[in-house]
Amino acid sequence: MYVVFEVSKQFKTIVSSRRKKYLLSEANNILSRLDQYAEENQIRESVKVTILSNKTVVFADEYPLGVKKARNLLVMVKETFRTTFQDAPEEKKVELFKQIQEAMLEKESISKEPIVNNMEVPEEKIKAVKPKKGKKKLPSFRFSLSKKQVRILVGLVLFCLVSAGAIVFATTYVSEKNEVIEVPKKTYDDYFKEGKYKEALSINNQTKKREQVVEKLVKEQDFKQLDEINQLYPTVLGSFESAFYHQDWESVVAIPLDSLSEDRKVMLSHAYVQLDQLEEAETLNELIKSDVIAKEISIGYFERGMNALRNKDVKKAEEIQKKINNDLLADYITETKAYIKLLDSYREKKETAKVEQWEKIIKNLGKE
Repeated sequence: MYVVFEVSKQFKTIVSSRRKKYLLSEANNILSRLDQYAEENQIRESVKVTILSNKTVVFADEYPLGVKKARNLLVMVKETFRTTFQDAPEEKKVELFKQIQEAMLEKESISKEPIVNNMEVPEEKIKAVKPKKGKKKLPSFRFSLSKKQVRILVGLVLFCLVSAGAIVFATTYVSEKNEVIEVPKKTYDDYFKEGKYKEALSINNQTKKREQVVEKLVKEQDFKQLDEINQLYPTVLGSFESAFYHQDWESVVAIPLDSLSEDRKVMLSHAYVQLDQLEEAETLNELIKSDVIAKEISIGYFERGMNALRNKDVKKAEEIQKKINNDLLADYITETKAYIKLLDSYREKKETAKVEQWEKIIKNLGKE
């Protein structure tokens, strides 16, 4: 492959009219000189670059001079592929670029070869330059190398070629234009799929994205990371789930009801039961109609009735019994009434030991 430059006469000192063909490895130097000359002399011209292979044009485009855009052949070819030839088949562009890249490694300049004139040369002139007869031949020299020496020589040649190729490749891609191939930046979705939620939210921490991360962590039961995320990117949802996990019932019931889903309203009702706020739990359960919560509320009232009996408040226990109609609670009420009568009897008799014994029995009612 070789390059032909077409420029105006103003650049004749750089691109000689006699020397029209250049190796691709020479092209960068010529382009750089043309562009620099145009810049220094404030010339606004363009250069047409044609790349030929076996006299067949494989690439051609025109580039402006004097604006530092025409100083690297490979970069220019790539830019043309990206713009002018963007609709061309990608595999053909890749193949051609590879061929051009390989041609950059050629070292011997074809421009030094004699240019053959197509005009016919008179026969008498040809005869005039024939060597004279009897001219002495120059002595020939032959070198004999062993197989080991040949292998060493071949190895050195290959090493030089590989080194030269690496240098050309490096200077081509890290050239005057300092073209940098940027690695695409990761998005929120990329990090989210990898489970790197902090990195994901550092890119996009809108409320919907924060809640998406919370839902994922709850599903994974990773409450340690949920606490960390909620400290950095707090949400109502994150605070609710964290408080519920740590059984911080006061914080759970402090969350606004309208921000919770149906499932989380069930969780809120459970928190009310744990705090013995059974009336609030009942009111909420009228909306969500959860059988599980209904049972929890019933158990809560039973425990409230038992606590009343342990404090000898039989009247309160009887009111609760009317509400839940629990047979076991009814039995404890009857039992407690009998214990209280005995206790009063021992108190009247001033039998202190008996009083203390039955006080203890009543306090531990239903716990054994």
